[in-house]
Amino acid sequence: MVARILAPRMGEVLGQQVIVENVVGAGGMTGYARVAKAQPDGYQFVLAGTGFVQAQTLYKSPLYNAVTDFVPGSLIAEGAYVC
Repeated sequence: MVARILAPRMGEVLGQQVIVENVVGAGGMTGYARVAKAQPDGYQFVLAGTGFVQAQTLYKSPLYNAVTDFVPGSLIAEGAYVC
């Protein structure tokens, strides 16, 4: 939801269309791995939640390395969790 709210304004600032694509599977790990393996040209990025880092400990062989395969950007939103 956050990505879809931000996409139109990001498109204006960047001067090109921003497309939000939800990639499902393995708790988001499929989409994260796709961006990790993409050319590092700045045209693909991840809007990640806690599962992004949790996958590194929950899976025996994660499809990406959260520390070395990505460059941190910025905190965009915070949300409270209720258990």
